[in-house]
Amino acid sequence: MTTPTVRRIVGLNLLIASLTLLAVASCRSAPTTSKESAGRHIRKGPSAARSGPAEELRGLFVTTSNNTDWPSQAGLDERIQQNEIDAVIIRAKELNCNVIFLQVRAWGDRMYSRTKLPFPEPWAQTLSFGNEPKYDPLLLWIRTAHRSGIQLHAWIEPYRTEKPIQYAKDKYLPFFASADGHHLYLDPTSIETQNHLLRVIDDLLSLYPPKDAPTHVTKAAATQPADDDGLDGIVVPHNIPNPANLGYMVGGTFGDVIAKRLGKAPPPAATTKTRKPPTERVAFLIKKHNMPTPYKAKNDPGASAEDFVREAYKLVDSHKRKFGLSPSEDQWDDPHANFKRWLEQRWCHYFIPELYLPPKEFEAGLAVWIKVNQKGGEEGMPLLAPAINTAAVERPDRYGRIWDPWEIEAEIGIARDQGVGQVHFSERGLRSHAQGGPPTTQNNVGDKVRKKYPDRALLPPIVPPNERVEPPGFKLTPGRIHLEGKAFQWLVRFRSSTAGWGEQFIVDHNENPLARPRDADRIEAIARDRHGNESDPAERSLDE
Repeated sequence: MTTPTVRRIVGLNLLIASLTLLAVASCRSAPTTSKESAGRHIRKGPSAARSGPAEELRGLFVTTSNNTDWPSQAGLDERIQQNEIDAVIIRAKELNCNVIFLQVRAWGDRMYSRTKLPFPEPWAQTLSFGNEPKYDPLLLWIRTAHRSGIQLHAWIEPYRTEKPIQYAKDKYLPFFASADGHHLYLDPTSIETQNHLLRVIDDLLSLYPPKDAPTHVTKAAATQPADDDGLDGIVVPHNIPNPANLGYMVGGTFGDVIAKRLGKAPPPAATTKTRKPPTERVAFLIKKHNMPTPYKAKNDPGASAEDFVREAYKLVDSHKRKFGLSPSEDQWDDPHANFKRWLEQRWCHYFIPELYLPPKEFEAGLAVWIKVNQKGGEEGMPLLAPAINTAAVERPDRYGRIWDPWEIEAEIGIARDQGVGQVHFSERGLRSHAQGGPPTTQNNVGDKVRKKYPDRALLPPIVPPNERVEPPGFKLTPGRIHLEGKAFQWLVRFRSSTAGWGEQFIVDHNENPLARPRDADRIEAIARDRHGNESDPAERSLDE
């Protein structure tokens, strides 16, 4: 197992073209560069010269906190929990999405079985009221997603928690009360906190590693992809507290930047709300664990949110997985949560700014982050994909407003015009009414998103293609073609004697074996791994 406290720097070269700006849909100006030079990965594998699937990150956040997305309520029978996992994956594939960011650590707890930590964090209350289930939820999520050609990244909330967290015998991580008094936050300036969080990440990546699929396809192996148990990455969101200012901020400098770009007056200066006293439960925990009142930050050398982000990036990169950051519109260049600097320093493989704003402000904010990404230079440039507030069609946004579905459609178009993908927050907002989504057809944004994503898309490589992938093999049986070998997905096309070669299409493990087209006389297949590396094409006659 990797030791998190050992500082390792692993070189990373990510060749993604620069991103440029366009105006909002109602007053859009002509683009100054092509989409290829605006951040969309330029394919260089064997399939690049063939017509086929485009590359676009289309993601979903799946929230487990407060039973928002999954499971629908705590204490459900485990068969119902598993059926709900299937339903989410099926809906994601119906919408032609290709990556899910699953919240596995929402409140200093966990949604997974495998751990070697000496003091494991407790099971999430939202699953089975804190009781250990008889199955591993994360493993089932990974396997179900991978069978459908969807990557699965673990979303962890590093600092917020409901209970004190033990890291050694009779020792607990330092914490303070949240501004509303209902919860706890770990001190990000504590070296114990930082090392514990790195151990949590290392524990996840070490115990959910990629696993090779069988070389020969059997009935069981046909449903097991090459990366059967492997997490694809880790994403850290914006909930980074500031112990130096235990109130919480309203507005922020990013709002000033957007206003300036739009030629508007800046919003009111950021103010600190009155801090509410802790609840009886929180006050009891503070007293029991002898936390200072008022709290004073530890300020240990080498321990800050920035130190954690930098070391987490190195750690995840050393595991050959992807590390993502996802700031809110409030966190921009605050000294304790300087996402602007972290993006410029390339301390992530992908970057998902939470632009939960109306379309005009959304485009201005996206343009700002594009400019920051360009400033860091082309070498190691992270893949950028803004988060869209899809849930606001059902639940009021932070300003109390319910969104119209056309706003979601407009923001997908804005992101596409600037050559970047999109991530939807959250999955529930994209469900049909029958699946528990918004109650009216008018507000069923999932159906509208489906029209925006009519065809499947490959997930763009987030690390440079640099590993050899063996070409696939073929096994012919009556009416069926079995694809063999290691792959996350395959790119396949058929040839007929009358029409020639057809377009490439994506084949996932749950679609293998393929039905043999009646008029096809030859097949070509390319194996593609989780990083976007592609094999040389393999061909076989179907007349044998």
